[in-house]
Amino acid sequence: MSMTRYSRWMENVALKTDATTPKIDLTDTAFGMIFIVASESQLLLTYCGAPDPDGTFLPLQDKNGNAVTQVVAHTKAYPILEAAFGCRAIKLYADAAGLVDISLKA
Repeated sequence: MSMTRYSRWMENVALKTDATTPKIDLTDTAFGMIFIVASESQLLLTYCGAPDPDGTFLPLQDKNGNAVTQVVAHTKAYPILEAAFGCRAIKLYADAAGLVDISLKA
C-alpha cells in the first residue's frame, strides 16, 4: 500500500478588502497555514466560505453569530481556522490590502 501526499503552495496571494480577494480552494485539503510576509503589518482577516469553489461565498460565523476573524502579524505563520474546515473554498478579506503565502496539505 502506498500513500500519496498532496500539498499546494500559493505564493503572494493578494488579500483585499472586497470580493475581489482570491479564492483559496480547499478541495482535497485537510490543513493549511497562512504565512504573513515581512513587508506586511498586522492584519485582521475575516473568513468567508463556500460549499463549492465556484459557488457563492458567505461570511463564516461562530456559534454566537460573530464573524470568524483572525488577527495576524508580519513574519509569523498561522493555521487556517478550524471554523473553515467544512468549506471547500474560502476567501480571506483583510482590513487592509496585503500579501500572504499559503500552504495547503492533505
